[in-house]
Amino acid sequence: MKRQDAKPHLTTLFASFLVGVLSVSSLNAQQIHVQNIESGSVLRYPVAILEGELQGEATHHTQLTSASWVEQANLDHRHTIVVNNLSSHLPSRTYRATMFQNQFKALAELVPGENHLQLQCGDTIQNITLYYRPVPSIHKVRFLYVTDSSGDTRYQTQIANDPQDYKAKIDTAAKLMQSLFAERMNKAGLGRKTFTFDTDAQGKAVVTTLRLPYSAEQLKSVSSYRIWSIAQDQIRKRLPNENAKNLVITAFSRYDSKQGKPLGYTSLGGMDFGVISNLGMCSWASSIAEVSNVFTNTTPVDTKQIYNQSAYRNTLWALASTTMGAAMHELGHALGLEHSRNAYCVMSTGYQYFHRGFMVDDAPSDCNILPLHFEEVASVTLEPNLAHQLATSPWMQTSQPISQVAKLPYNRKPFALRPIVH
Repeated sequence: MKRQDAKPHLTTLFASFLVGVLSVSSLNAQQIHVQNIESGSVLRYPVAILEGELQGEATHHTQLTSASWVEQANLDHRHTIVVNNLSSHLPSRTYRATMFQNQFKALAELVPGENHLQLQCGDTIQNITLYYRPVPSIHKVRFLYVTDSSGDTRYQTQIANDPQDYKAKIDTAAKLMQSLFAERMNKAGLGRKTFTFDTDAQGKAVVTTLRLPYSAEQLKSVSSYRIWSIAQDQIRKRLPNENAKNLVITAFSRYDSKQGKPLGYTSLGGMDFGVISNLGMCSWASSIAEVSNVFTNTTPVDTKQIYNQSAYRNTLWALASTTMGAAMHELGHALGLEHSRNAYCVMSTGYQYFHRGFMVDDAPSDCNILPLHFEEVASVTLEPNLAHQLATSPWMQTSQPISQVAKLPYNRKPFALRPIVH
């Protein structure tokens, strides 16, 4: 063998070794095990979070001593989990997510009634059945998109040909927050209690678009507290409902790249109202099927076009996580929760880890050049005392008579969320 042929030959041998490892892994895969929810369970909300692992692999912790970090990362993420809802005709009936060392988190959007879910990894298939039985409740969360007097609903974006589908993005965020509350309440031993909201005939969250009697320039020139106050006053006068908690998103907020600051920005919550800005909404998922792709989108944030609230990670996946997490944080205030000292709690800086409720690792970013696996203790959480506080709220009940629960007291003034930027 000639000297110059040695390197290609070794490369071929290494590639063959990898193929062999993967083949052995596939042959030894025995079953997909969902660990957080049992087949036959009844859910009162439409999106199930499925957490589990591929069991029976001989190479679960295989390490290639000669492999680079990139090669080892590829080996750790060699499997994909696919969830098909065989009972659904929704566009989101199929969900795909990458595993980390056989561990996975996946989503399944359910239809009312019986749902036959098929989980597949390679040739391994596991079937489970979940039941979605929504229960009517007069205590609901409302989602409102407030515009200036012109009615302009556009949000700033760096996405080419962005469809400006704000209602679809709010619907997806609403379902993710609902499911995450349910899982965190369940882990606190309180059952999968969560909030409910009105839906249309297609099962999408009803999003009310409301014009404020002020111009965009007026709204962009006032303080965040003033925006919160204006939104609260207008909604109370024009859409009164004492049984509603409200998550309000401002359509008129803009990032001024020349000044390097956001205008018309707010992130406040209290007294039945959480108010956030639409800055960063371009990074949100427009359907449940897109969630995994959105939380692995490593496209850099273009600070010439949009506000960078990515917690120093500087990618679109991190921007989506931080801004949807901020929405859940402010909704928590509207539900009566105060701030937490736990850095991973959604009512603290843990809102920036919102994506970890649906993923098994962080996608690459400026803070980690390779996918970063985290332990569940570092996932977004809800402090036990806050979970127990919510447990008696009528807004977190879907089957218990109203007479058996107590209303949480109002917050006397809104809580400010200090934005994490850069």
